[in-house]
Amino acid sequence: MNLKRMLVIAVSLTISWSTIASADLFTTEEKEESLPMVETNAAGTQQAQTDVSPQNSPYQAPLLTTGPGFDLTLGSKKGYIHPFLSVGGYYTDNLFNTGENEESDWVSVISPGIWVALPSSQQQMVQVTTENSAPGGLEVSRFRDRTGRRFQSYALYRAEINELSDNSGRNHVNQRGEALFKYNLNRFSLELLDIYQIGHDDYNSGDSGPESLDKYHSNLLSTAVSLQLTSKLRFEGEYSNFMLDYNSDSNDDSNRDDNTYSLYAFYKLSPKLTTFLQYEYVDTEYDTDARTDFTENNFYGGLQWDVTAKTKGRIRLGYGERDYDDTSLDKSDEFLVELRTDYRITPKTSIYLRALRKDYATDVTGTNDVLTQRFYLGYTQRIREKLHARARLEYRVDEYDGEITVGSATAEREDDYLGFRFELGYSLQRWLNVSVGYAYRERDSNFNDRDYTSNSVFVYLTAAM
Repeated sequence: MNLKRMLVIAVSLTISWSTIASADLFTTEEKEESLPMVETNAAGTQQAQTDVSPQNSPYQAPLLTTGPGFDLTLGSKKGYIHPFLSVGGYYTDNLFNTGENEESDWVSVISPGIWVALPSSQQQMVQVTTENSAPGGLEVSRFRDRTGRRFQSYALYRAEINELSDNSGRNHVNQRGEALFKYNLNRFSLELLDIYQIGHDDYNSGDSGPESLDKYHSNLLSTAVSLQLTSKLRFEGEYSNFMLDYNSDSNDDSNRDDNTYSLYAFYKLSPKLTTFLQYEYVDTEYDTDARTDFTENNFYGGLQWDVTAKTKGRIRLGYGERDYDDTSLDKSDEFLVELRTDYRITPKTSIYLRALRKDYATDVTGTNDVLTQRFYLGYTQRIREKLHARARLEYRVDEYDGEITVGSATAEREDDYLGFRFELGYSLQRWLNVSVGYAYRERDSNFNDRDYTSNSVFVYLTAAM
C-alpha cells in the first residue's frame, strides 16, 4: 500500500467522525513514575497528563490502556465509581506481520470497563503493565512513592472486543482485571497488587507462525512492605509471583511460574536526590522440560532525582547472573541498565527518554535466553486548550543466545525493531475525547523470513465518568 493512499485514509478518518474507532499500538507504563504535565481542562480544573511507554509488545493494538483520550477523560470527575467506554478501530496493511503476501484488514474495537476507588479518586493511583517474556512479569522495576493518605484501594475491569472485517474467524476478546490495596502507618507501609489478564501474542512472534493467534492468561501477584527508619533511610522488601499459561497445548513449553524477591535500601542525599541499592532474586520454573528452569541474581545501584518542577527521573545500573538447572549450560552474566527521565520544557510541552538492557526469557525453541536493548523517545504537546499531540520513536534489539537452523541458515537469531507513532487527541467535552493517529513498525531479522513492515491508522472515541 503506497504512502499517498495511506494519507488519504488518514484524512478521511479524521474528517468522518461517524466511523470513530480505537486502537492503541503503544501502551502506558506505571503512572506513579511519570512526570505530570499539569494543565487546565475545559471545566477549569487542573489534571495531570502522563506519558506512554511500552508493554510486552510495543506494537500490539490493545485498548487495555489507551492514549491521551483515556488519560484526559479519566480526570474529568472525582468519585468512587468510574465507568468508561472506548469505541473505534484501526486499519492495518499487514495484519499477520509477514514479509510477503501481506494482508490488510479493518479491526473494530469496543472497550468497556469500570474502576472503583476507595476513598474516592479523580485518577488511577497506578497503571502497571505486565510483559510475558520478562522474568518476574514486569519490563521495568516499580518504585513506589509514599502517598499522603493512610489508606487507598481500587479495583478495575476492562474488556477489549475485537471484530475483524475480513478475518472474522480471528475475532477475540481480551480482558484485564486488577486490584490494589495500600496502607500507610507512621513509618510503615504495605501494598498488595494483583493483575489478571487474558490476551494474545503478536502474530509471527517467537516460534509462532504468521497466522497463529497464541492466546494466554497471566496473573501477577505482588506484595511490598516499606519501613522508614530515619528521615533519610528507608528499607523495602517485595515478593511477587507471575504465572503465564497459554490456551493451546502447542505452547505448553512457554508456560511458567516466576517467583521474585527484592530488597531495597534508599538513602536521601538531599530533598531532591535519592540513592539506592537493590538485590533481586528470580526463580523461573517451566511446566515442561522443553525449556530449562533458571534462577537469577541481580545487583543494582542507582539514583532517583526530582531536581526541579521540570525534571524527574531514575537510573539503575547493575550486574546480573543467570544459572540454569541444566548443568550442560554455562552461567550467563550481563550488564543491566534501566533509565527513565522526563523533562517538561514548558507547561504545554514535555519529552521523555527510556532505555533498557535486560535478559529476558526466550520465546524461540533451541535458544536459552534473549538479551533485549530498548530505547524510547517521546514527545507530548498541548496545542490548544482542547487539542493535544503525542509522538513516540522506538528502537529495540533482541539478541538470542543459542544457534538455531531455519532452512539452510544456522545462526544466533537477532531481531531489530523500529517503530513510530503519532496521535492527536481532541476534548469534545470534559468527559469525552476523540483521537486519531498513525503507527509504523519494522522488524529486520538476520533470518529473512522474519522481516516485515506494517502501517496502521486508527481513530477512537473515549468517554469516562
